[in-house]
Amino acid sequence: METVPTAFGANGKLDLTQTTDIIQFMVDGGIRNGSGFLLVGGAVGQFAALATDERKSLAEACVKAADGRVPVVVSCQTSCTDHSIDLAKHAASVGADAIQLSPPHYYFYPQLSQDDVIQYFADVAKEVDIAIVAYHNWWSSVGIAPSTLERMADEVPNLVGVKWRGRDDYETYLGYKLCAHKLSMIENALHLTLTTPHQMGARAFVTYIGIAWPEYDLELWRLLESKDYSRASEMLLSLAVPLYELAATKVRGEHSN
Repeated sequence: METVPTAFGANGKLDLTQTTDIIQFMVDGGIRNGSGFLLVGGAVGQFAALATDERKSLAEACVKAADGRVPVVVSCQTSCTDHSIDLAKHAASVGADAIQLSPPHYYFYPQLSQDDVIQYFADVAKEVDIAIVAYHNWWSSVGIAPSTLERMADEVPNLVGVKWRGRDDYETYLGYKLCAHKLSMIENALHLTLTTPHQMGARAFVTYIGIAWPEYDLELWRLLESKDYSRASEMLLSLAVPLYELAATKVRGEHSN
């Protein structure tokens, strides 16, 4: 799951040309049908900073740029059911392959229960004929408990996958145990522990490296699929892990200044 960054011009307006150039770069690098897919308008896509018309323009431009060569998942996560339905209908109308939904941002228990989470997904699903990828964003919402995800797999007919990483190792494990045979599990650990989730049933992983080097991600996935976990770990330790360590160090440094 290659995350597509949203580009902006000097005036703060969307730069759709730069954004679609990134998509072309990743397609040229091998991210295509059968080897990968794109997430548009997610966190890296700055969805929280975009107005509704900007999110729709972004989705339409990215689907057009992909041109059927690579599947496109459009983020439709909001804090409002009707707003998510509106974005989901638009994504379907412009030809997106799936949408990403998370529990409404900002609301935590007891404001939002797990039954409410299921109702939210069900309400969106019944209004739009498009595949849904759930997102367990437990740091910015009430999240999706493993048992809830298992129920959703049975009760939300167009739920096909979940971007998953638990609050701790046990929750991560339990989600795979309960749902890996029902949903496509997309590991969201940012490359740090990919070999173990793959052995537990992960069918994809979230990545940002493809923005600069899609071939790296493709080779990593090839090694995982061939169960060459030793060489896959070497790849992770040689590049992906140091990159994220560097990013974390920079963030901590900025917060301390």
